[in-house]
Amino acid sequence: MTLIFIQITLESEFFPDVYSLYESSFPENERRTLAQLETCFKNSNYRMEAYFVSDIFVGFVEYWIFNSFIYVEHIAVRPDYQRKSIGKQMMKNIISLNAPIFLEIELLIDEITKQRYEFYKNLNFEIVNIPYYQPSYGKGKKSIELHLLACNYDLKNEINGVIKTIYTNVYQDLI
Repeated sequence: MTLIFIQITLESEFFPDVYSLYESSFPENERRTLAQLETCFKNSNYRMEAYFVSDIFVGFVEYWIFNSFIYVEHIAVRPDYQRKSIGKQMMKNIISLNAPIFLEIELLIDEITKQRYEFYKNLNFEIVNIPYYQPSYGKGKKSIELHLLACNYDLKNEINGVIKTIYTNVYQDLI
């Protein structure tokens, strides 16, 4: 399956499809409100890409480009297109940007979270072995203990600067 992607804005004709998948793929405490996304789109580091097979919307990736790394905030594939290597192709597109990449996943507590980790492990992501918490996505929402994963990054390097950049840029309007 050949994937094509386009950069999405709030005004994009495909934004409603992306936003619908975003809402159905992530629990409320792990996603932004529409108003919070509007703020993201004003940030020059922020990207949202919609992916298509032929003319059919199949998924999206939401990520941030910083000077020394990329942070993937969300990736989702429509349920009817899952297990067809689409998510893998979407991530390979980000990996091809040849920068260190970081993302968060749930703690490995059950088969689903272990499978999710295996997906990223097969793309050469490794768990950064430090305590990590995703800040709250807003009032009334809790911070969540997660694993931070890294790809194209030497884990012997100092990581606190990366985490500080994520916290102060990605979650700046939320904390």
